Amino acid sequence: MQNGNLYFEYSEDAVKYLKNRDKRLGAAIDLIGPIQRRVDRNLFSSIIHHIIGQQISTRAQETIWMRLCEKLGKVDAETIDGLSEAELQSIGITYKKAGYIKDFATKVKKNEFKIEELNQLTDSEIIKELSELKGIGVWTAEMLMIFSMQRPDVVSFGDLAIHRGMRMLYHKKNIDRKEFAKYAKRYSPYGTVASLYLWAIAGGALPDMADPAAKKIVAHKESISDEKQRKVKEIEAKEIKSNASVVKQLKVRQADKDNVEVKKANKYQQDDMWRAVYESDPSYDGIFFYAVKSTGIYCRPSCKSKVPKRENICYFDTAEQAKEAGFRPCKRCRSDLFDYQPMKEIAEKVRLLLEDSYTKRSKTSQELKEIGLSKHRVGEIFKNEYGITLSEYTDRLRLEKAKDLLSCTGEDIVDIAYSVGFGGMSSFYRFFKKETGQSPAAFRKECQL
Repeated sequence: MQNGNLYFEYSEDAVKYLKNRDKRLGAAIDLIGPIQRRVDRNLFSSIIHHIIGQQISTRAQETIWMRLCEKLGKVDAETIDGLSEAELQSIGITYKKAGYIKDFATKVKKNEFKIEELNQLTDSEIIKELSELKGIGVWTAEMLMIFSMQRPDVVSFGDLAIHRGMRMLYHKKNIDRKEFAKYAKRYSPYGTVASLYLWAIAGGALPDMADPAAKKIVAHKESISDEKQRKVKEIEAKEIKSNASVVKQLKVRQADKDNVEVKKANKYQQDDMWRAVYESDPSYDGIFFYAVKSTGIYCRPSCKSKVPKRENICYFDTAEQAKEAGFRPCKRCRSDLFDYQPMKEIAEKVRLLLEDSYTKRSKTSQELKEIGLSKHRVGEIFKNEYGITLSEYTDRLRLEKAKDLLSCTGEDIVDIAYSVGFGGMSSFYRFFKKETGQSPAAFRKECQL
């Protein structure tokens, strides 16, 4: 199935192989039909795009990406290196992500990170190289392997949607590591094509399939109450000033301050933006900001402050535009920080900490203490964000590292056990066999066949 340069390319042979290897998946493939998933063959820009998209909605990611492209024209190491972190933040990129992006661009420009050589490496070697970049973890590396490098055999254990697709396809309430590895092995060497279909299943491509692990949701929580809908309609029915009048008022106000032209938001209809503000819809965060003329404050759409009158609202593409128009950032939603979400910030910090120091138990414990919260509270925040406990995620990192060392090096198994953070050979042996169904020695032997 040749799709040119825009979509992930896979062959009819891959489809036939998967249908023969797995009857359930084969039936799903027949029902869903061919899948087209866009790819970006420019690995540099793809890495930047993935860093931008961490912890925010897809719509926000695409909006910020378009702003970056409009600002630079061409996204490469030279153009990124020419921007300051403050300039990156001005288009909606967080302080932390701006640092990651600048660090990556500098390494590529100085040839400290040889991006063109990645295609010559094995999958495990690529993950190792990419994971050493700031802001890139194992899951992000695997997504880059799929959606930029088009590697054919990637099934990400860290992807929650893949797990959901497997649960729905095989009617399982849970897919543990051993079972996941069994399916991944069954799909090989076309694991990536299987991943495309599992994502489609998880996304509702087959409405008759339900997730056995899904929690029951109370119906009244799934939709806006009748009363709230009535209020929305009442407010929308009121006569409001025309868009032209709003823009005119903004320009007058701006002229009184800095004589800087204000551009009105034009990506979404005013009604859509008003509804997002009224419902405090976080999926619009990063797509636009709104300001309240009566208070002089600008907010994100998800702000939980009292909903202002519609006629007092004006819209902006970026926080910078709102500032230039003379509005102050909201202290409640921290609109000056764009995607300020404390719990997500903590969870992301912990994830990166674990990926950096999972082989050293004492270092990990000490750095967790420095966050300023109890280990129990940190664990709760992490699980709420990623759906997995701290110890489970740490074990996952250790297992993947151990498998990598067993398959790609000749190190003694006991040395590998200690190097990935286990206190002894016996605990490593029990853990490895429980998760893979094989002893470390048997796994190494199989990899060498």
